[in-house]
Amino acid sequence: MGLFPFRIRYKTPPRILGLGIPAGVIREVVSPIGEIENPYGGPVCDADRPDVLRSLLKASIRWCGALGSFTIKFSPSFAKNVPDLRVLQLWGNTVKSRETILIGLEPTIDQIRAGFREGEKRALRRAESLGVRVEEASSESELDEYHRILTATYGRAGFSPYPRDFYLNVFKSFFPRQQASLLLAMYQDRPIGGAFWLRDRTNAYFWTGGFLREFQRAYPSTLLQTRMIEKAKLAGLRVYDMTGIDWYRFPGISLFKAGFGGQVCRFPAIRGRPFSSRMVGGLLNRLSTRLSTRLGVRFSDP
Repeated sequence: MGLFPFRIRYKTPPRILGLGIPAGVIREVVSPIGEIENPYGGPVCDADRPDVLRSLLKASIRWCGALGSFTIKFSPSFAKNVPDLRVLQLWGNTVKSRETILIGLEPTIDQIRAGFREGEKRALRRAESLGVRVEEASSESELDEYHRILTATYGRAGFSPYPRDFYLNVFKSFFPRQQASLLLAMYQDRPIGGAFWLRDRTNAYFWTGGFLREFQRAYPSTLLQTRMIEKAKLAGLRVYDMTGIDWYRFPGISLFKAGFGGQVCRFPAIRGRPFSSRMVGGLLNRLSTRLSTRLGVRFSDP
């Protein structure tokens, strides 16, 4: 009736490195599986069964807390199915807000494009005047070109994309069911940019994309985003989700995503400590309170 995708990673805090403590002593449960390309995680189930989602959520949090510390980022639609977000604060979890940009697709295409910022409008006209066009990929060789572009793009920021076979599996799984689309920006018959988007029954999600730096002034990314929005509109979808902005870590990418209009929407994320450490912390608090009462000494919080 539902599932909870996650991964477990092991790490060593910098403050204890070099003290003879083996690496990977701290275990953390993370959902989504990859932070850069997968902004949303948490339990999922049929949207028509919010009762099942709440039960699955509680079980997931308890299970994560039993394994170690954990971080879970939820999608914007999560708040609609679980309006009482106090459930996320159970057992002392820290709840924070993240942001994304949602573009409503009910207006006409001309009205949506009119909501673009002037900089994106100029970039779009420039790309079209240079003859840059967008084609939909349908072969593994085109996927290889996309992965090459993605590797170059991520490398400029010090990251690496997932292996090529991962994108191939996604492509083979979702493309035949029209739940995914890979678009390539072409200039003089050469791919200079690409973008991968996913969809469900109502929303389209900009998953990942990139461009070759030497063709930056041809604005392939602006043209790709515009064509993806238009494609989602023609498919009868309701919302185009930019899938996350972060003005602190990625100001340039966030500014680019904000250039296509839409509204900033918040979605929740929680961080929690292992239940065992909470129990120890609570015990230490109670002991320090009793000692301070008996001895007249004030202890600092552990």
